[in-house]
Amino acid sequence: MIDSNAAVRLLSDDYARSVLDELDEGPLSAKELVERLDISRPTVYRRLDSLESAGLVQSSISVRADGHHQRRYCVSVDRIRLTFESDGITVEANDRADRGRDVALPLHN
Repeated sequence: MIDSNAAVRLLSDDYARSVLDELDEGPLSAKELVERLDISRPTVYRRLDSLESAGLVQSSISVRADGHHQRRYCVSVDRIRLTFESDGITVEANDRADRGRDVALPLHN
């Protein structure tokens, strides 16, 4: 489930949007993100933690050829729609797993 307050806050953050843009191309490690973006390593890790906690990114552990483990991150939603209403903001998202089924998932305010 997506934390709508955190999602709105993160979508207004330039660094978080840059991380999401890169991850939209496919799964990447934090190291790969640091190499691709003009963002410090600690900032990349903080944004990844925040994006994952908000439900916008998910991570998995993979084993490299040398036997070491590596965490890879990917975007967990295809689309987010914000609706501004008198009683607050409503957030709807399409789960990336539902790609092609065009299913909107209503989320909490």
